[in-house]
Amino acid sequence: GLFMARTLFRGSDLSMATKERKADLALFADNVELCDITENLVFSDPYFDAKMNRHTSPQLDALVAELRADRDLKVEAQRLKHIFAANAETLLHGDLHSGSIMVTDQETRMIDPEFAFYGPMAFDVGMLLANFWMSFFSQRGHEQK
Repeated sequence: GLFMARTLFRGSDLSMATKERKADLALFADNVELCDITENLVFSDPYFDAKMNRHTSPQLDALVAELRADRDLKVEAQRLKHIFAANAETLLHGDLHSGSIMVTDQETRMIDPEFAFYGPMAFDVGMLLANFWMSFFSQRGHEQK
């Protein structure tokens, strides 16, 4: 939480002078390939049978088919993709999940910043929370007996 609060604030208009922020935006503007990966994996691929998709079959087949048939969900995902691509509010980690967070008793460090770019302030927060929720909900059936 502290990392996100500091990073999201420091890279925004709330903290940076306009000239400094525009120079910083230019530093991250050519991260096109990695942003494209994020756009596809988050906002496009889940809604059709993309090459990198996989799920537990046959247990989740019906749910996956229902999601892929949901036109309103696909429209909303594309609306959010536009916000992601067009809203350069602050500097983001861009790939913030539990595997990018290293913790000891003394400190916490974030790794793998290669996906960093300017985007919507809520993106890193949402991605990290989604990662936590997916981990939590995937635990059912893995309990030790």
